[in-house]
Amino acid sequence: LIILTLVFLLLGRVARFRIEQRREASSGSRLQRRIVVTFSLLTIVPTLVMVGFSVFFFVVGIQSWFDEKISQALSNSVQVAEGYLNEHAANLKADAYAMSRDVTLNATQLMESKEDFTEFLKSQAAWRVLNDAVVFRKEDVLASASDQDIAALLNFTEITPERLEQADNE
Repeated sequence: LIILTLVFLLLGRVARFRIEQRREASSGSRLQRRIVVTFSLLTIVPTLVMVGFSVFFFVVGIQSWFDEKISQALSNSVQVAEGYLNEHAANLKADAYAMSRDVTLNATQLMESKEDFTEFLKSQAAWRVLNDAVVFRKEDVLASASDQDIAALLNFTEITPERLEQADNE
């Protein structure tokens, strides 16, 4: 925008100069023409050089963002994150199986009192460093080791009957 403004100002100045030159054919107009050309060149040349360097540094800077080393580093970090998530999911699955085994071993005692079941589940969750743990049947929460009302948070419609059947079989 700045360059276009300078170009239009320069062209306007040159046009005025041509008109005045035709009116006066004296030596004073030649001096004026030289002065206009000199100052025009003195303003345009540094501006063009600065624009050229700015564009060059901008293009080089953008290309460095998408450098192969940076792309490789991003790929590696994604792989590390996926590995962490897979390991964390495997740990949660192992904790769930272990808690299931402990609940099954103590099922007769735990089914007598919901409060005892909840305390047992809270101790299991704390021992395994879990934030929340829930034991539920198809649409009923048996025990919850959570500070929140987990029954309100659970959407039982999202748990498909196939998943419940799969959990029963495992």
